Formats: sequence, structure tokens, C-alpha cells
Amino acid sequence: MEFKPKDLYKKRKTEMAIKFIIRGDTGYYHFYLFIVFLNVKTTIMKKYILTLVLFTTAIATAYGQDGQSGQSVVLCESYDEFGTASGIFGTWNVDLDGGYVYIVYKQIYVINTSAMYLQIDKKSDYSEDYLAQKTLTLTPESGKNWLVYDYFFSEAGEYKISIIMDGNVAATAFTEIFVVDADSINLANGDTIINTFYYEDSYVTFCQDVTEGKMVGEAESFPLGESGSVTVTIYIGSYKPFKTDLFYIDVFEDIEEDFKDYDSYNITINPDWNFSFVKQTFTKKGTFVIDVFNADDIYVNTGEVVIY
Repeated sequence: MEFKPKDLYKKRKTEMAIKFIIRGDTGYYHFYLFIVFLNVKTTIMKKYILTLVLFTTAIATAYGQDGQSGQSVVLCESYDEFGTASGIFGTWNVDLDGGYVYIVYKQIYVINTSAMYLQIDKKSDYSEDYLAQKTLTLTPESGKNWLVYDYFFSEAGEYKISIIMDGNVAATAFTEIFVVDADSINLANGDTIINTFYYEDSYVTFCQDVTEGKMVGEAESFPLGESGSVTVTIYIGSYKPFKTDLFYIDVFEDIEEDFKDYDSYNITINPDWNFSFVKQTFTKKGTFVIDVFNADDIYVNTGEVVIY
């Protein structure tokens, strides 16, 4: 498709709107729509704008955000030093003895409250109601706009996760927990069930090269060099076979927590392998995040590398 300058402008505005919604910055976006609403003259256009406002609000709610001040809470595999979550899912498997899942809360501004709580509600087996299960006091670190709680789930069920600040619900998320036997999750035909839980011991790291399966020059950062480019080896490892014949590799540039597409491709592997690697060339300085998914688009793990 060929875009004309006007079309490109519309495309950029649409992408910005989607990013505002996903981040929870819909307050600004709704204000903009309200100004447009006051200036349009046709009833059809006004109905369209009102529908758009309701749609964006629904999306913000689905993402566990309040849609007005960028407050959000998610359950995730990991997080970085800025409170950016990765490996976010709506369902989780835990072992028979239970398991931990990170709950990350984040907002635009520095958290400034002395009354902050994590409310865990579990859906009733007999109705659609969520029943209070546990309330935990949260203590945010000074100067931060986010916090994390490593919560232990021991029972299967549907849960509502709420962050309470000064007596008000700041953000809410929903999840479902499944209790499984990690040592014997097999189908009737003997094949192991492959999901994110299967890859919990996997890792993504970086090095200069790989020799006989071993990393050479493992590091978290690499110099760009005078040539203006550097080739880094992305190493994906596990303590058990990958059970997939393909990995999807997505590379993002982290620009002040705004993730820009940098590269995307796939590599063919042997399902019996427990390590694989691929060469990635970088032509600019910055922080880059690499997400790995298997052939069935199941999340495997994430790695981060700095090019300086």
C-alpha cells in the first residue's frame, strides 16, 4: 500500500492514539476528542466520537488501567529497573505446592501515599461475585512511580487484583490460576504440554560468539565501534528440550520505556535442542529488548542488551 503525506499523518496519529490507550494515557486522548466533539457540526460525527470514547475506555479497563492517570496493574514473568513488565499473561500455571507471580503496579507520577494496599479477591464457586481473600499493605520505594509484589498463589480459580490507594481503587486486573503437576503434565499420547510454564527455566543472554555450545565473551553491553555497527550473538538456553522447531525473535528499541520495533525474524531449530543462538547486528546505540516466542506463539523469555 502506498501512503500519501496526508495518509501518513493519519497513520501516525492512529498509532499515537493506540499507544496512549495501551499505556493508559487515555485522559489526554479523551480531552482531545472532547474538544473535537464541541467543534463538529454533524450528528453522525458526534455519535462516532462518543463511540470512540467508549471504545477506548473499554480497552483501558481491559488492560487493568484506570484510563485517566496511567495507573495500571499487571501480572508478569519479569520486570526491569524502571518497572516495565514483560511476559504479561491473563492465565498462569502454578505447581501443586503453589507458585509466585509478580504483580506490578505503575503510574505516571511518583507514588505519594502512606495508605496503599493490595487486595486479592477470588471468584465464588457458586456465583459471579468475587470474595475478599487477602489484603496486604504495600510500601512503595521513595521517588518511584511503581512497585512490585511477588504474590504466592496456592489455589486454582479466577482472581481480581486491585491496588487501593487512600481508600480508592487505583487499578484492577483479572487473572486465572491453574494448579498443575509440573513433573507430570502430559497428554494421553505422552506428549508434554507446552506453555509458558514449560519455559520458566529458560533464559536469553548475549555474547560475542558460541563455540561448541559454549558462550564466548558473555556480556550485558557491547560497544558500537568505529564502523557504526556491532554484531551480537543472542543465546537462548534451557535445561530441557525446547519442544519447538522455530523461534520468533522480536527486537525492540527501548526509548525511555517507549518500545520501538527494531527487527523481527524467525529461526529454525531442532525440537530436541536445549540451546540455540542467532547473530543480531545493531547500527545504533541504545537499550534493546529481545522477546522470544515458540512456533505456536507461546512466550519463552526476554533478554535486554545495551549498545554503547
